Amino acid sequence: MRALFYDRNSRPISELEWHRLGRRSGYRRVDYTDGIRHGRRITVVTYRLGIDDGQAPGQPLIFHTFAELRRPAGLHGGYRGSWAWLTLQAARDGHQAIATWLTGAAAWLAGVTEQRPGPPLPPAITGLQTGSATPAWQT
Repeated sequence: MRALFYDRNSRPISELEWHRLGRRSGYRRVDYTDGIRHGRRITVVTYRLGIDDGQAPGQPLIFHTFAELRRPAGLHGGYRGSWAWLTLQAARDGHQAIATWLTGAAAWLAGVTEQRPGPPLPPAITGLQTGSATPAWQT
């Protein structure tokens, strides 16, 4: 049976320790990106949840990234995606890759480039568990 709670180094910890660490300033946040790129708002948040929900086979995916690319205010549609990671380094690398990909998607949507963005992450990034996502160009 796998442990339920993990620290930032993916080591099993008690629930009490998990609560204690979660109250430490900055311990949960891995990275945060928010801004306007080519007229679209990009938000990428990566954090350590530190709980094994048991949904993934193998090692627990205890880091999570949520990303959104929104159209200008008042217009509907955009892109939302979520990913989960095995390790802190994979979460950091994934966060940067997703932010870069969304910037490219925003450029393509704005007509700045004719190059349609490919998949959000290269296969070399390990620990990837993708969630549901709707590309901005399909909404």
